[in-house]
Amino acid sequence: MRDGTGPIKGRRNLFLDLGGGCHVAEWAYRALGQDGKLIIGKDVAVDRDQLADILRGRGAILMDSKEKTAADAPRVGRGRVDPRALIEFSSQLAMLFRSGVPLVVGLGDLVDELEDPRLKPVLSDVYDRVSKGERLSSAFARHPRVFADDYVQIVISGEESGELAGSLERLASSMEWRMETARRFKSAFAYPAALLVAVTGLIVLIVTFLVPRLSQIFVDAGVELPLLTRMTLDAADFLNGNVGLICALIGGLILTILIMKRSTGGRARLHRMLLGLPLAGPLALMMESARFSNTMGLLLNSGVPLVRSLEITTQATRNLVVRGKVREIHDSVLRGKRFSESLRAAGGFPSLVLRMVAIGEQTGSMVESLDRVTAYFDKEVPRRIKKFLGILEPAITVTMGAAVCFAVFSAFLPMMKLLGALRG
Repeated sequence: MRDGTGPIKGRRNLFLDLGGGCHVAEWAYRALGQDGKLIIGKDVAVDRDQLADILRGRGAILMDSKEKTAADAPRVGRGRVDPRALIEFSSQLAMLFRSGVPLVVGLGDLVDELEDPRLKPVLSDVYDRVSKGERLSSAFARHPRVFADDYVQIVISGEESGELAGSLERLASSMEWRMETARRFKSAFAYPAALLVAVTGLIVLIVTFLVPRLSQIFVDAGVELPLLTRMTLDAADFLNGNVGLICALIGGLILTILIMKRSTGGRARLHRMLLGLPLAGPLALMMESARFSNTMGLLLNSGVPLVRSLEITTQATRNLVVRGKVREIHDSVLRGKRFSESLRAAGGFPSLVLRMVAIGEQTGSMVESLDRVTAYFDKEVPRRIKKFLGILEPAITVTMGAAVCFAVFSAFLPMMKLLGALRG
């Protein structure tokens, strides 16, 4: 009895010829070797047929197999792994591997030096399995919450092409780009949101606290309040008399959003609303288009076939509306249509993406075309964010300033009226 996790000759072609199917999974199997002995082992493949092809390439015949499900995966590490820790791990492992350090030795050194409490137990499990002869991609596939499908697929391609260091470097670069792009998008909303909350709180404080107390002084002095002040007092009375209702409405809105985020249909509606916003919608679409071109370019450059790349990119797309478009493209290409034709039929993507994909098909340089799209968006997204903030921040400032002036004038108009009466 022996383990069947050794090197696979010619396996790269099996992955490159794969058109579609399910995600990369871990399989436990029993096979019959050329010498008639029973082989019990494990490996990664997208389905049972591919596993049989892999074993046939080793001169073995598959007898039975079982896919390792999420319940079978070892439960090590809890919570979300910091993306920065995973990026650093990938970069350092690529550097060690390119420097000639054996994989097991490099993994052991990285695990010893790792400080992230969530990633360390995961990589310790990976190190233990690789030390026992398991392939790196197979060990990664056991932790789908940490190593996504595209990560495992690219590592597989790197193992079979002998360019594992290059694959890890591309992965680290891609993850770095995604994290930076997401940070830019979040920062575009952080400052305006904080400004809106601060100024809204100031207005509520003026209307509900300052104005009523000043106005009461003038009422006691027998001064008739101006219309503007009376309107502000009516607003203050409404706010003070309906605090419970207002808090319930705000809480209900937050709860509704949280509930919607828990369901696929609810998230799709929220994502559709985001894409429909005047300024944020086009920016969000550009971010998703950049992510699409970056992921597709990374997978195709690593030797993953087009249909499989589209399948992985579908799951990597965050906005569910755009994900539906990518799924349409995948299904169309699977039926035999050209990539550019399917992309145009799905709609929703910027014209630049359509043109560059068509050029890539015509010239046979799809990876280079997608890389150019990613490079363009890498420059264009910060410019659009700056333009977005340049419009949004003054608009919020002017609107909130006008509201503050309204509240302040309503508080001091009675004083001006009283001073006028005293002079008269």
